[in-house]
Amino acid sequence: MTILTTRFPCLALTALVSLCGLALLGCQKKTSSSANPSPDRKKDTHESLAAEATALAREFSDTLASAKDTAGAKAAALKLDDIVTRFEQLAGRMESIGDPEGELKKKVVLMFNEHETIIAKELPEVIKTILGNREIGEILEQAMEDVRERMGRLTVLDRWKASPLPDPEPELEPAGTLP
Repeated sequence: MTILTTRFPCLALTALVSLCGLALLGCQKKTSSSANPSPDRKKDTHESLAAEATALAREFSDTLASAKDTAGAKAAALKLDDIVTRFEQLAGRMESIGDPEGELKKKVVLMFNEHETIIAKELPEVIKTILGNREIGEILEQAMEDVRERMGRLTVLDRWKASPLPDPEPELEPAGTLP
């Protein structure tokens, strides 16, 4: 009996020390990872920001399409507010890297145009649903007014989506004149 009474506290103490050691290692790992945080996202590029903008536009369109009843319209209105907030944050990042130029500009415009074409094909069905239910229409009309106002301030999106000006053609000299 004395062996059990003397051994049990030793085993318990050993287990407790081991658990404390594991807990400290766990804390150390958390501390070291917070001391050297990994980057939240990859470095922004014109292509990555254009892709993010088109993904947000897709989410915007899907959110409007999800408003099939009054509850869905109210949920969509809240989500639209969140999407516009994310567009505002994205616009700040777009401003920080500057407008795309040259071939890069053409690529970005193409990305926006392809996505807008897809959304434009889906839009009539969304409009039909909104117009078909007055309550849904009223809820989304109020939300869309806020969206129009806020998105109207994001001129960087318009600049990035605008088609680049065609390259000017060299002027030809009239026949018979020397340069």
